[in-house]
Amino acid sequence: MPGDETWYFLAIGLLSVALFGPGFRRVGFARPHSWPRTIAGGVAVAIVIQLLSNYVSEPLLARLTQQPIDVASLRPHVGDIRFAVLFIVVGWTLGAFREEFVYRGYMMTRVAELGGGTTRWTTITALLFSSILFGLGHARGGVVDAFDAGLHGLILGIVYVATGRNLWMSIVAHGVSDMLAAGLVFMGWF
Repeated sequence: MPGDETWYFLAIGLLSVALFGPGFRRVGFARPHSWPRTIAGGVAVAIVIQLLSNYVSEPLLARLTQQPIDVASLRPHVGDIRFAVLFIVVGWTLGAFREEFVYRGYMMTRVAELGGGTTRWTTITALLFSSILFGLGHARGGVVDAFDAGLHGLILGIVYVATGRNLWMSIVAHGVSDMLAAGLVFMGWF
């Protein structure tokens, strides 16, 4: 997960939306048309993200950059239920809710507004900008993690736009993806 800089964006975003608009519904916190469909879609997106990450993007990026994926720090957590639960709680709170609001809801809305509104080109620009920043926020894990996170950000941003700029499916996808990652670590399948 991105480091401390996301806390600044969160504070700025919450204050900005509360004081100057456009309102929390306009940045993605409107009630979805169907909770079951939103949850099912989020779970499906999470599975795609995890499969893409584990079997395509991470191995390909590791090969292209000639930097192996370092999993040594995860080995002590195999079978550690406390770590898995903590990872899931942190994933939902700091990952899913905080990052989706900051990178998709707030940042994409503000970048599009800077470009004059939510046209096709401002949406694409906002999507790319927020995905790159999301990837850079994960750069502490190395080049492979940064690129992989940027790809995740791109997918989550596309989901956000495709659902009418509603954050809930992206939040579910992000949270479930983090839960799947915790499960893979717990089982030693990373």
